[in-house]
Amino acid sequence: MSCLIWKMIFLEFCRGWESKINKKQMEPKIESVLPISKPESSETKEVKNKELLREKILAAWGSARDQLGAPNNARLAELLYKSLYEQESFEEGEVVDRGNFNREEFLREKIDVTIESKPDKKEFVQAIRRALTSEADFESCLYEGAKETLKFLAEIGHVSIWTTGDVHGFKNEEGSVDQPGSHEQYKRAALSGLGELRREIGRKKAVDNKDVLSMYASEDKMGLVPDVLENIKTRNPKARKIVVLEDRLKNIEEITKKIVQIDPEIEIVPIWVRQGLAKKSIPNEAGLSLEDWMKRANAVDSISQVPDKLTEMGIKKGDEDIAFVVDYDDVISNDEKRKDAQVKSVIEKLLENDWI
Repeated sequence: MSCLIWKMIFLEFCRGWESKINKKQMEPKIESVLPISKPESSETKEVKNKELLREKILAAWGSARDQLGAPNNARLAELLYKSLYEQESFEEGEVVDRGNFNREEFLREKIDVTIESKPDKKEFVQAIRRALTSEADFESCLYEGAKETLKFLAEIGHVSIWTTGDVHGFKNEEGSVDQPGSHEQYKRAALSGLGELRREIGRKKAVDNKDVLSMYASEDKMGLVPDVLENIKTRNPKARKIVVLEDRLKNIEEITKKIVQIDPEIEIVPIWVRQGLAKKSIPNEAGLSLEDWMKRANAVDSISQVPDKLTEMGIKKGDEDIAFVVDYDDVISNDEKRKDAQVKSVIEKLLENDWI
């Protein structure tokens, strides 16, 4: 075979191979549509764990409140202990759900951490109660202008802070304490700086601190109304007009009825402080709209607006017949911020003790 023929065969082979290469380059690349599984980062896991812990704490808080009729930190801590270390031991009906919110589901869900051994239950409950009542940043929860407004009120008349919370605890049918109280409301007020505020005003007015501000707290604050009224009369026998600052209209209506039943000569002046979740909740009274109730109850949108409202109503320093009853949660303290502060404190306690 001549060299010319071999050369022609070689050239034809090269053209065919080049065509295959060009065709391959022109073909579209097909990428896999299957998801690529990546290991979860430690930061992502930590965020998820903290979110679940928050839900567990709030679920335990809500279940304890609905089971007992008022918040109770000892019961909250017991439920949280089970939720972290004994998820399978929850008995039927032990967790109280509300509406469509399945608290038991959150409490039974396991957190994504390796727990070598569970802590002593008694030590755990005591530590969580302290975190909830004595170690959270409650001062940061105060509404803007709250302290200034309390000063303004105290310049006019005696102030009684009146609130519901975990105070005395609950007794069982035999009369012994079943769930101890934590005196939470008193501790929160002190850690918020209200004690120092009372002393400051007392020094300025040259009066006993108790003549400036008193605090009444219980699992049932309506049951405290007779004591509150008696104390007002002791501190200021001339008091004939009581201004009530509340975030809930139903509480304004109820305290008004109770005080008038005790002393019909007392005039109740309501101020509806519309800051919390109840700012649109009105009693089912025919013919009255939200706007009607706002006018009837001297509504304000924040506690910082109270001084101007009182001035508008003609209530001022020098009036000797005035006293004030002021709710704490969602009037002085933002309850959503309070929840956040307590959740943060509990999580920090769990991490500090290597309990999670």
